[in-house]
Amino acid sequence: MTKQHHSTKSAGIAAGAAAARAAIAVAESIPQPSAPDREQIALLAFRYWQERGCPEGSPGEDWLRAETDLQTQAGKAAPESD
Repeated sequence: MTKQHHSTKSAGIAAGAAAARAAIAVAESIPQPSAPDREQIALLAFRYWQERGCPEGSPGEDWLRAETDLQTQAGKAAPESD
């Protein structure tokens, strides 16, 4: 490999690394939806449980449904990027 070819290749690698760092910086600057807190999940899960007639057992079912629903809502509320 010639000296000129080697320096051109090194410059290309450096430029690619700089572009990757810039892309990471942009991605990190995009606001992420916040995760619902435990109290929000508990309140919604309790409402789901009541709507189901307050059955015995399976509280995890309502918790998971509430957690999923709140995460979905938070994702929809996040600003869209161009």
